[in-house]
Amino acid sequence: MIMKNPLNADIVHGIRTRIMLDNRPLQTLAVASTEHGDGRSLLANLLANSFSFDQKTLLIDADFFNTDGLSSELASATSAGLAELLRGEVQLEQARITLGDHLDFIPHGKTTISSLLMLSSGHVEPLMRELKSHYQRIIIDVAAVNQSQDVQLIKRAVDGVIFIVKAGTGSAGQIANALDKLEENNGVVIGAVLNAVEEKRS
Repeated sequence: MIMKNPLNADIVHGIRTRIMLDNRPLQTLAVASTEHGDGRSLLANLLANSFSFDQKTLLIDADFFNTDGLSSELASATSAGLAELLRGEVQLEQARITLGDHLDFIPHGKTTISSLLMLSSGHVEPLMRELKSHYQRIIIDVAAVNQSQDVQLIKRAVDGVIFIVKAGTGSAGQIANALDKLEENNGVVIGAVLNAVEEKRS
């Protein structure tokens, strides 16, 4: 496990510390990337685990496009989740999975309509307000910016977005375009994380 490596753990805890020292209220954070496979889901998971050391934390899988994400790792295929919560079919207690003493997880659940239609239904903001009353920190894994427009709707309901870039992938133009999409309409990108940097040996 990456967190068992002291150096890797310190990197994640360092990101957590920077967020906690930020003067802005950053209770809810989305983790976004340009493309699928950039390490977004892993960072969201590790960051949620780091926050859960001393804060009641919720990790949410809001990536409805990929079957190899957090929900496949942390929940069963039949688990209710975010989709069912947004449709009003289940209560929070039926959708959340306990991962640790201070860490819960909500899988993406099953979509019956386009995720864009579901996320634009007006139910996201009320749900986030409810979740904020239960948790000190909420980390949301969202689909890649160049894969879907879901993050454009989710970013309106969060306090900030962490942008992750995988070293050696994507052009500067693609990365800049993804950042522009995240920041338009008052989106708040609080910082960027460069992932998969090769260590140079002397």
